[in-house]
Amino acid sequence: MMSLQAYNQYSHDLEMVCAILCAGLYPNVVQCKRRGKRTAFYTKEVGKVDIHPASVNAGVHLFPLPYIVYSEKVKTTSIYIRDSTNISDYALLLFGGNLVPSKSGEGIDMLEGYLHFSASKSVIDLIRVMFPLTFPSKSLMFWLYNLKKRSHNDYLLQKQMYI
Repeated sequence: MMSLQAYNQYSHDLEMVCAILCAGLYPNVVQCKRRGKRTAFYTKEVGKVDIHPASVNAGVHLFPLPYIVYSEKVKTTSIYIRDSTNISDYALLLFGGNLVPSKSGEGIDMLEGYLHFSASKSVIDLIRVMFPLTFPSKSLMFWLYNLKKRSHNDYLLQKQMYI
């Protein structure tokens, strides 16, 4: 059995933790748009939302990264998101959902075109080579899970050979 220390191996790596949260919370994505000294938040389904007043992020006015993932939306006096984490566009591209070449051919779309990432044809071709299952159905997390599972199975086999 693996120790807790093994499960916490990357706990100090904030970017890794945020990427994993992105993988788990996708498609609950909010766009962060700066409006002067504040940030406005928008979802695909309802448009403008706010961060729940009881959230640790409620007092944050400027978010350094362009997206937030969240666990739930609640409607009271406004529509609020709860349990939110600021994530980078790279985390979203690598650990989010399906990537589709835009109709114009000048970028990549996610969430049926709600999110658009500008990219040259060479970058799109590179993504196709790196993640052949990305277009039309990305399964990077499935690939990583299987890699981890294979590594663990190899470990078990090696351990069994020495018993």
